[in-house]
Amino acid sequence: MTDTCPRCGWAHSDQPVPTSVVDWPEDLPTPPPLPTEALPHPAGRCCSPFAIGDLLYWNCADALQDGPPLRVLFKELVEIQGADYQLQDNKWVREGEPCPMIATVLVDNKAIYPCHVDLFGLELLDRELEVKIENLTPVTAWPVIEID
Repeated sequence: MTDTCPRCGWAHSDQPVPTSVVDWPEDLPTPPPLPTEALPHPAGRCCSPFAIGDLLYWNCADALQDGPPLRVLFKELVEIQGADYQLQDNKWVREGEPCPMIATVLVDNKAIYPCHVDLFGLELLDRELEVKIENLTPVTAWPVIEID
């Protein structure tokens, strides 16, 4: 029997996974299995805020003061920060929401400025790069200034 991740639809086994809690007292019954949505599963394309191939702007403001953003293509979600679960009255209670953290992107070679080459070097701009999701913005959502 399988179930799907309520966040993204990734199918995983419905078999109970034993829960181990650090320093669990031996005289208490073992805690119930974690809920299905708390079980680990591959990141990859799962739970991604972007579709594969989406054109994004990567804001390099931390490293590149007042420089233009770098245009990139979304490749894959690499890391998700899961929600926290607390055991209360022998039931798991979810606190917070899962959140996508890190993605791989491929630089759009038509949008490289000299400042990007100075910062990264040409070799690095030829490979997939890992970036924080919070620094990525869909190109369609980027503000555009129109001059009459």
